[in-house]
Amino acid sequence: MSEPRKIVLSKTRITCNKEMLSARFSIESEIQLFSLKTIFEAYETAEFSRQCGSYAVINPDDGRVLVIPSELVADFNEIQELESQISNGHWIELPTRNELDLGKSLVFQFVGLYLEPKDKDRVERYFSRRGGYRKWKALLIERGLEQKWYRFEMDSTVTALKDWLHRNDIAFIDDSDDLFVNNEQLELSH
Repeated sequence: MSEPRKIVLSKTRITCNKEMLSARFSIESEIQLFSLKTIFEAYETAEFSRQCGSYAVINPDDGRVLVIPSELVADFNEIQELESQISNGHWIELPTRNELDLGKSLVFQFVGLYLEPKDKDRVERYFSRRGGYRKWKALLIERGLEQKWYRFEMDSTVTALKDWLHRNDIAFIDDSDDLFVNNEQLELSH
């Protein structure tokens, strides 16, 4: 028997297992459930090249999730094809890192939890000029906190996406545990 999964319908939580999810319910035609893992992966893919024009969208009516790539990684026809798909129907763009408040404020939350108080001034200096994230990453490596930071950042991103989905009344399956299992296996291989 598989592990129970949480299904979130607006603000109501229902627990069921994979077998129950694969069964056909009459409610299935009324509510589209998004996989939180799929939402997270689309968000991360779009965020990676957002400065170059990538973005991710979801369609609550039919459950589709699309990432519109930038011209740096896709040809014009591919982008046009994807954009023509989103010209019809109800599409919602996934938020940016800044819209989810996952920029510098997240760094300072981490500093408050895992670094010495004196380090706060140092990190503030990093971010007062160009190259702040590069210096931040160097400090994390120096202190042996790089993996802890990546896990903290991932946890915070998943939590922020869940909150965004709740605020927008978008139903989803909370399969985010799969993200952490894969991430931990990746960390063990290094």
